[in-house]
Amino acid sequence: MDQDVAISVQNVSMAFNLNKEKVDNLKEYIIKAVKRDLEYKKFYALKNISFEVKKGEHLAILGFNGAGKSTLLKTIVGVYKPTEGSVKTQGVVAPLLELGAGFDPNYTGKENIFLYGAILGYSREYLKSKYDEIVEFSELGHFIDVPLKNYSSGMKARLGFSIATAVEPDVLILDEVLSVGDAKFRSKSLRKVQSLFEKGVTVIFVSHSIEQVQAICDKAILLNHGEIIASGDVDDVTAVYEAMTAGAKLESVKLKQQEKAMMRAVADRKNLKALEAKEYEMYEENEEDVKAFDEILAEISLPEKDELSAKSSLKRDEFITMLYRIMGSPYDSENPHMESPFMDIKDKSVYYYNSACWAYDNGITTQISFKPDVLITREQAVTFIYRYVAKLFKEERITDTRIIDSVSDHESLSMWAVKPMAWAYSKGLIDLTKDGHINPIGLMFGVHTAKLFGGLKKLIDEAK
Repeated sequence: MDQDVAISVQNVSMAFNLNKEKVDNLKEYIIKAVKRDLEYKKFYALKNISFEVKKGEHLAILGFNGAGKSTLLKTIVGVYKPTEGSVKTQGVVAPLLELGAGFDPNYTGKENIFLYGAILGYSREYLKSKYDEIVEFSELGHFIDVPLKNYSSGMKARLGFSIATAVEPDVLILDEVLSVGDAKFRSKSLRKVQSLFEKGVTVIFVSHSIEQVQAICDKAILLNHGEIIASGDVDDVTAVYEAMTAGAKLESVKLKQQEKAMMRAVADRKNLKALEAKEYEMYEENEEDVKAFDEILAEISLPEKDELSAKSSLKRDEFITMLYRIMGSPYDSENPHMESPFMDIKDKSVYYYNSACWAYDNGITTQISFKPDVLITREQAVTFIYRYVAKLFKEERITDTRIIDSVSDHESLSMWAVKPMAWAYSKGLIDLTKDGHINPIGLMFGVHTAKLFGGLKKLIDEAK
């Protein structure tokens, strides 16, 4: 195993025996075994899985329920011994799998710290040295001396997370654990995980949230019935996963991959002006929306607004900051509302910093990486507006998405963007191309942003 490899999984298969009949006691089992009457069916949860994760890499494992994701993680951390093949790891491995799975409900929180810690492989001396830190992070206070059977599910999860993250790992394994507790504790747990990321730990991450996967990981594998059916760049693999979820045809999957590859190629604004000019020609120009965007720029304070126009594309931080300013800049411009939940906006000016925190607080963006300098796509922009409207009115704005089915390229929409785009299309807030395409991965121009913001203001005025 090379020194730069943190995890090596080679030809791993995991089989379970499924009994065809119920055997209630040991005596009956022995009698049937002697008579060779035991009948079972062998079920392979994993089939010939092979991959390597280099030190510092972040790998996502995707797949539907029952695909074998959790079984694979448990095999990697040693809970299961593979039926075939081998798993090798280097360094300290911290598994955040089923938080609190080893708790005893009759023990107090304090006693469970040492019990669960021992299950995770921590020594008693180490747990003693981390005890105060664990209790403080879990926010359980005097409840630490109360039996666990009196805890809520959220309290149990918080305690489990606090114990599991007390170590300084080389490899961090996350299985759907970034939604622990209430909003305040989720923000706190995200910052804890981010601090581990910043130390260069290797990460294996399982989640059904495409946004979280794309924010955290750079590579991914996709499991289906225990087999790897796609692997490589995270954007390419998530495109296949989304297409499987939506039941799209293979052709639309390839188209989506090509479009995302194009967006990555221009994310650093190389050759952007030529691309903007070419793509802007795809739409009919609306003079009223052009004027509206110019008025927005005149109203708001934005550091680089002289570089923007109705015909220019927007970055994620520019779009969110415009929305924030239009909504009245709810946070004090000199004092950030909260510590940033994002790992990549620390060096941003207060204009962008407060806007990003506001967007997170209002559920507009749920990623733990904001990607401020990346060009925002049409489906991302519409989704941000849709989430804000849903938050304002405390309800989903559309339940029947069939209206979008009439648009020829609707199958290329990301799974999470179907409702937002259907809503925007039904309200006339998103322009189609001259060819009648919705172009979800296309650039978000200032002129189209003005149309979205105008529709948002109209909805708010109608509700007053």
